[in-house]
Amino acid sequence: MLTGIDLPLRNLDTIFSGSARSTARRLAGMITPLVKTTLLEFPAGKELFTDRDLTRTQSGFVGRGIEAINPPKAIKDWLGYKKETDDAGRPRYSFDGSRFNLLFRSWMFSRLVSTGDRGFREYAQDPTWARALLDFSTGLRVKDIDLDEQQRRRLQTRIRQLKQSKVRRGLSVEGKYQFEPKNTDKAVF
Repeated sequence: MLTGIDLPLRNLDTIFSGSARSTARRLAGMITPLVKTTLLEFPAGKELFTDRDLTRTQSGFVGRGIEAINPPKAIKDWLGYKKETDDAGRPRYSFDGSRFNLLFRSWMFSRLVSTGDRGFREYAQDPTWARALLDFSTGLRVKDIDLDEQQRRRLQTRIRQLKQSKVRRGLSVEGKYQFEPKNTDKAVF
């Protein structure tokens, strides 16, 4: 499946995005990155396009770059650089959101960082260079879709919705149970 193709029909939401506030936010999000970040987003502390707070930002691409360059500690501290490892042992890199946006997303590095982060997320587990090159050079992305897995997900979602419906109608009760085992000397805590 090829995705990332921008058709004119997708741009209809720039005319009206459901409310005056969301339409204004979306139009302001299309301003040149330097002006948008320095004049609007940085003082407001929010990204205009996504309406997220500029608290912490994750970037695997920039994090790997900083790890490779190994700049002085003062620069890392100013950026709010933190490297953490998730439960699966994968590295997660995070930064102070305001400073990261001001430095990397407000001018010529913005496209490189966003494309690099998307590539880091999508191609880290399966580094297929042909797909990564197609994505980086054209914006087109190739995705494999497992129809059996999609059907299982849809079934699980539907079962969850039906259970929630039964609880709302009073036909079923949902709760958490706490009990003490009869034989406490064999219990594992």
